[in-house]
Amino acid sequence: MKRLLICMVLIFSACAPLIPEGYKLVSNDINSKLYEKQDFLIEIGNSGSMSADAALISLQKKQAVIKGLYSSIPSPYPGILSNEISCGDEFKPELQLQGLVLYIEGYTTPRRTFGACAKDLIKYKTFIKYYYCKGQLRFVKGYAPLNSSTQELQQQVKDWKC
Repeated sequence: MKRLLICMVLIFSACAPLIPEGYKLVSNDINSKLYEKQDFLIEIGNSGSMSADAALISLQKKQAVIKGLYSSIPSPYPGILSNEISCGDEFKPELQLQGLVLYIEGYTTPRRTFGACAKDLIKYKTFIKYYYCKGQLRFVKGYAPLNSSTQELQQQVKDWKC
């Protein structure tokens, strides 16, 4: 247990200088840290140690789960109004899996989860990057309020390195 904690400290201390200026630590869990600046959030962390093959499978599963949230399904009560339940294309996230990096860009709820298919359920424009680094599947997540400029946060997440 002590070794795990030392490893976690090393992981996060290596990430700390990368946190953009002005962000304050608001949550420090065992697998992630959440930073805040006004209404913008950045979360960094890891999903644990694993082989590259296991990381690829994990990334593929994450991609499939998120795609599944937006898949059309038959209506439980088909009829005059609708024969299926579907989500508009404007709400579906963009997912790019390239090697051992999964990049996700889309909208999330106030609880920072995907799956919202109505404007009134959305709070953030979200940018997430999962990447395999030094035997671990790591992530950086950026959350920006809908009414704000997101280019800077988007670029910070995309450019995040091991």
